[in-house]
Amino acid sequence: MRIVSFAALFFFALPAQAQEYRFPIELPANGTQPYVTAYRDLQSGGGIQDWNCGTNAYNGHRGTDVGIGGFAVMDAGSRWVVATAEGEVTYVVDGCFDRCTSGRCDCGAGFGNYVKITHADGKSTYYGHLLRGSVQVAVGASVTCGQRLGKVGSSGNSTGPHLHFEPRYSNNVSDDPFSGSCGGPISFWVSQGSYNALPGTQCAAGMMPAEDTAVVKGVVWDRAVTTSPSAPGNVRVPGTTVTVDGGASMPARAVDAYWEFTVPVGEHVLVYEAPGYVRAEQRLTVSAGETRWASFGLLPEGGVTPDRDDAILLQGPMLLEVAPDEIFDVTFVVQNTGNTTWAEGAVALVFDSGDDFGIGEGLPLASGEAIAPGDEKRWNLVLTASTAEGTYGAAWRMARGGAPFGPLLEITARVVTATVTPEEPMPEEPMPEEPSPEVPVSEVRSTGKKIVGGCGCTATERGDGAWWLVVLPLVFAVRQRNGRSSSSIR
Repeated sequence: MRIVSFAALFFFALPAQAQEYRFPIELPANGTQPYVTAYRDLQSGGGIQDWNCGTNAYNGHRGTDVGIGGFAVMDAGSRWVVATAEGEVTYVVDGCFDRCTSGRCDCGAGFGNYVKITHADGKSTYYGHLLRGSVQVAVGASVTCGQRLGKVGSSGNSTGPHLHFEPRYSNNVSDDPFSGSCGGPISFWVSQGSYNALPGTQCAAGMMPAEDTAVVKGVVWDRAVTTSPSAPGNVRVPGTTVTVDGGASMPARAVDAYWEFTVPVGEHVLVYEAPGYVRAEQRLTVSAGETRWASFGLLPEGGVTPDRDDAILLQGPMLLEVAPDEIFDVTFVVQNTGNTTWAEGAVALVFDSGDDFGIGEGLPLASGEAIAPGDEKRWNLVLTASTAEGTYGAAWRMARGGAPFGPLLEITARVVTATVTPEEPMPEEPMPEEPSPEVPVSEVRSTGKKIVGGCGCTATERGDGAWWLVVLPLVFAVRQRNGRSSSSIR
């Protein structure tokens, strides 16, 4: 029976339902509660604006930062970070130093220890700056909403314990989960809450198929290597064309050979085709509202697994800020996930698109270098920024004999001219220090008290009592001292 359904075709154009999120930290029964320290900056250029038209953000920030109360809370056990919705763990980094205070501990692409979860609507959520050794999940695991992922730390580009939460679309473009007057029209939260308050901890009802459809999904693997896709040493076959009922088709995902269809209730025929493998068919019958795993193992032609070049990105730079004509370094770390060895003269890093930042076509492997399957390769690029201000992007890929493979290795560099701020006279009252990246200006909690220090790095509460009785004498003393010493300065 040949069925080409609108439902099956529609799956590729737009997800049937956008995933909604719960708050990503497990609230403690007592002690300091989590609090928002910085929203996403929605203002381009040098301005700052959050979703509510306020300035609880810092320039260029792409996620939502949540503090927990500083290192005292972290050292006392920290707080659990949880999955905001059900999904599949598609990336994990653990092992980065977790007590960064400089904001410049470059590990895990700046996220430090982090977990990436891919959801059914195609978006992914990132949970960054986790505590080293606390990660509870592994790549390929299915997680439920509210499941523990790891604990809040201060790894990567951080100045104190906090969680960086960020949703991204399948093309790696990130978005703000909050909606408001100066933000997007759609909130990603089940319950967003008011400005500077926390979103709700309730999970979405789930993403169930319509009553007259079912979801069929799976992975494709090499049956000549292992008898199941989860057995140790299994070899996936990404790029396999999966076709349902002779109509809608899709390639198995590059990272893990995953595929998924929404189909009508009834009997279906799935066809699998991949270069070097025997074409195969799979028949199955699905019922209303069912979600069916239908992973399939292909047999290689002649019984020999064909050569396959592939890679995944383990580490890469985030948004960079450089001066005009500045020479700067970037590093990409990739893992050989194919079954071939990358050797000098055969595999090189080649320029794909954008601005090549002065390095021409790309880079070859070093003399005598060979990267075996499972090994990692560190590509170090020395780049030169444009002489003109602006935002520049570039992408490279690995290639064998001119045929590209693996992920795009991308950077975005913002070229800006440094400005020298003239020294100002001492203000009448003490001023807080200017925030560095991941250190937003202090925020007001619902108690009416102020939390001082970005990302909850100090999180000391100061009462609203007669603080001026302490501050004014100090100010007067400092001004008197400046007045006496200024006469000796030449």
